[in-house]
Amino acid sequence: MLQLDKTTEVQYNTLFQPIKIIEPINTSNIQSVDYLIYDSQGRLSEKNRVSTNFTDGSSDTRNFKYSYNSNNKIILIQEKTTDSFGDVYGEATKTLTYDSDGNLRLIEQIAASNPNYKVEIKYDNYDSYKNPYANVNVPFEDAFFLRLSKNNYRKYSKITYSNSYPTGTYETSEISGYEYNENGYPKFAEYQCN
Repeated sequence: MLQLDKTTEVQYNTLFQPIKIIEPINTSNIQSVDYLIYDSQGRLSEKNRVSTNFTDGSSDTRNFKYSYNSNNKIILIQEKTTDSFGDVYGEATKTLTYDSDGNLRLIEQIAASNPNYKVEIKYDNYDSYKNPYANVNVPFEDAFFLRLSKNNYRKYSKITYSNSYPTGTYETSEISGYEYNENGYPKFAEYQCN
């Protein structure tokens, strides 16, 4: 019989929005807890991710603040990381750009400590089918950006720049085909990674 070794606990407010996510302690003896805050329109406005190292007692907090456009799409994420003494040791901004269909096209990340270093993540070649993650209130980082588009991207690329020149580290993947169910949602996808 298969048993779950570890679970993630999610606590909700009266509007059924996640407000606290407690992850299990990982193999490095670190536990992360997310605290989520919403604005008066029910949109995620701020997230604090507190990571505690149970080996040495240290911790850090990553703070994310979200800004929206008139279509309720996230257009700016401001990140700040502080240590357990409150000292800031990392700041960055992510600017999000959408196409006319409301699909996320570009994320540009710039670190405050080095504005000449930029990371660009591009989503392209969208299909016309329903994105199963669209508008789902999923605060988990690995699925966070998936929910911002109404359709499914088929091409992903990540490029880093230094002084406006690509650094040579590229990540790309392309979905060669989705198979859809009777409701127009993808069942699975085949990927080609470069």
